[in-house]
Amino acid sequence: MSTSPAVRLIGVTKRYAPGRVPALVDLTLEVPAGAVTALVGANGSGKSTLLRLLSGLLQPTEGVVEVLGQAPRRGTDVMRRIGYASVEDRLWPELTVAENLAYRASLRGVAHDLAQTAAEEILARFGLADFASRRPASLSAGERQRALLAATLVHGPELLLLDEPSTALDILAQGDLHRLLEEAPRAGRSVLIATHHLEEVWMLAPELRVLGAGRLLYAGPTRALAATLAELRERLAALFAEASACAA
Repeated sequence: MSTSPAVRLIGVTKRYAPGRVPALVDLTLEVPAGAVTALVGANGSGKSTLLRLLSGLLQPTEGVVEVLGQAPRRGTDVMRRIGYASVEDRLWPELTVAENLAYRASLRGVAHDLAQTAAEEILARFGLADFASRRPASLSAGERQRALLAATLVHGPELLLLDEPSTALDILAQGDLHRLLEEAPRAGRSVLIATHHLEEVWMLAPELRVLGAGRLLYAGPTRALAATLAELRERLAALFAEASACAA
């Protein structure tokens, strides 16, 4: 397994407009390869901005962003190696579930015939084979979320960037997500998951990165920060309160 980090940021600042408070401020951090790393922070801490930078949807105002050793920019090879899922993600309503996944795979550089096969395989894995010919509007919220998780994996990415993936998940989709996180390191995948669900962090993410007001508050093993889940809640609340006070 590579000893190079899956993600590296050096002195990254992101401003959405001149004169506005930066979403990220002089941020330097690494995310290890072959592990699940949780990204935790209060609302407005910069988590989604960070993931959008890593996915190539945004570019930094200042600093260096590297994903799998490359700058994530549209049209580059590294974009095919990333799977990104956000709370804004949607399936195309005019396509069936299988067509949605095959199209997503093709957008990531998978050949047309292989994309169809990949869609069939991933739908079977997520227990969605019976929904392959249905359109998104006919699915329940939980079924759509499961299909979106499947879409994140359909092209076989090396790095998963998951932005609040537990939002609105039903119990079946939660199980899919947890299995995905458990299996990712064994499959050689790296995961960075932004979440408010500290139970997921405690159970499934050995590594932790904490943001507050666009700055890094903690980077290290989850269980080096706290000895129990209850203590983790207390330590994070204290970090968030300190960051908020400093930003005021």
